[in-house]
Amino acid sequence: MAKGLFQKIADHLIENDDATRDWLSVPAIMQVWYAACICVALLLGVTYFFGPIAAKSAYATWFSRVTTLVLMGGLLCAFTVLGFRYFRYVLTHNRPIFFQNVMLFYVGTAVVYSRIYSGIYVLYPKTFSYLNPPAIAETVTSGFQTWQLSADFLLFSGFQSFGIGHFKIQVASSLVGVIALAQVLTTYAIVSLFVASYVNQKIKQARQP
Repeated sequence: MAKGLFQKIADHLIENDDATRDWLSVPAIMQVWYAACICVALLLGVTYFFGPIAAKSAYATWFSRVTTLVLMGGLLCAFTVLGFRYFRYVLTHNRPIFFQNVMLFYVGTAVVYSRIYSGIYVLYPKTFSYLNPPAIAETVTSGFQTWQLSADFLLFSGFQSFGIGHFKIQVASSLVGVIALAQVLTTYAIVSLFVASYVNQKIKQARQP
């Protein structure tokens, strides 16, 4: 039942000329796809089921934030490996890489990185130089300040993915610097794979009689 559900999710997210039954049947890709779905399910559980408990206790809030950060790290690893295995599969099988798929992996990684950045900042504010930051609540809240923090770090992640500095947030620690470098390398790898696929398709079309 879970396998069929994950298959349907993939069918709606990934565009492919032969649908996703082709690439998702590859064990190496399927296993990572399942890991990514499980991480998302756990994140939803922590947010919507543990959230009301965390809102009543500073310790529970800290535990919730650490758990979310760890799960985000796991999701990032799974999503990155999934992207590279997917792109490698379509390249070795001479399948086209659709622009929608490239954007899915780029936007997905950018969002996850933004959540990792904000999660690190909430736990250790000194890791970033943040101009006029919103106050960090001791317990989980869903007010304007929380949305402002998420929006600022989402914009920071978008800039950082191409190595561009952000006017409001700057990296202030070695750990975050390493993570930011990994994001830049991931972005350029995705762009390179898309270009390689496009060139490969053009060469293939030119060789056809």
